[in-house]
Amino acid sequence: MKTLEFENHKDFWRINNLQYRGKASALDIKKDLIDERKIDKKYAGIAYLDISTWINEMKKSKERGNFYTGDLPLHNALFTSVFELKQTNKDEKEIRKLKDILATIISDDRLLTNSTTRYNAKGEGQIIHNKWMNDEYIEHHNLVGSNDHIATSPDSKLYKKLLGTDNLKNIDQIYGKEVSFTKFNQRPYSDECPLEFFMIFERFSINGLYITPSPPMFFDHPSKSYGRVKSLGLRLNEINLSQTNQSPESQKDKQ
Repeated sequence: MKTLEFENHKDFWRINNLQYRGKASALDIKKDLIDERKIDKKYAGIAYLDISTWINEMKKSKERGNFYTGDLPLHNALFTSVFELKQTNKDEKEIRKLKDILATIISDDRLLTNSTTRYNAKGEGQIIHNKWMNDEYIEHHNLVGSNDHIATSPDSKLYKKLLGTDNLKNIDQIYGKEVSFTKFNQRPYSDECPLEFFMIFERFSINGLYITPSPPMFFDHPSKSYGRVKSLGLRLNEINLSQTNQSPESQKDKQ
């Protein structure tokens, strides 16, 4: 396996040799978050965000070669790679900056991914990754039950399908929080729900990070306990662009 490499560009960071779905890839991470996509609709007097609109916009952005919302395994590969990067890298300051940004996002905001779960009360549900993208793929597993602390869960098969890995022993250290998965314990608002990272604050008597299914409408709520839905801008390249076929943008932006 090739060593992880880190590059700092003007508007994005790049991690080379990141492992995603069994392949070494180059992942670009936009330095600013993708803005919330607000649409002119109301629900009980509160503006909401429609997940179909969001995903359609991300599909178009990806097709144009721009940044988009990645699936849950790609997010997990990013967090794992940042955790593993050696601090002897020449861009040590930038790696720390990226780590700090990721830590802040998952502590203060709801971080949306392009993975969804489809509810099935009596059998295996579906985990849909890269929804509506050209590389969409579907996993099947029972998703009904009580909340699960991932690092100590006996169901490693579920997290292989959910996160793209069954190596879970360091997951709390990778994210800097105790990480749990919210399973369905009742019928949700919608049979299919997008997955997001959601920080549970002390007022709920639990301080931890949850990977949780949410309703298809995301409320623009002023309370910090809910936060605002945001997305990392990611761009995956199976060819290592730092070595071959580097884009003019990358050559110009690299610092």
